[in-house]
Amino acid sequence: MDSWKIVTKGSPGLCYLLYFFFAYAFVNFAIFFAQAPTGKHIEPTPAIVWRGFSGHWMLFYCASFVILSSALRSSRQDP
Repeated sequence: MDSWKIVTKGSPGLCYLLYFFFAYAFVNFAIFFAQAPTGKHIEPTPAIVWRGFSGHWMLFYCASFVILSSALRSSRQDP
């Protein structure tokens, strides 16, 4: 947990946004797991599968944005 405080230093608002997306990805995956299609793979991929993965995509993109923006802010403060 301390490593996330170091990585998100200087971005307290974005840190809360990251926590929100983490909770969203967890809830979205639970909903996906409950509603996931069973049986053989059907073409094309059902929309529920794309929605199940979208929460993780948003979490990873948000985490990379928070880390990069924090690095940018810290590099501007410490020349």
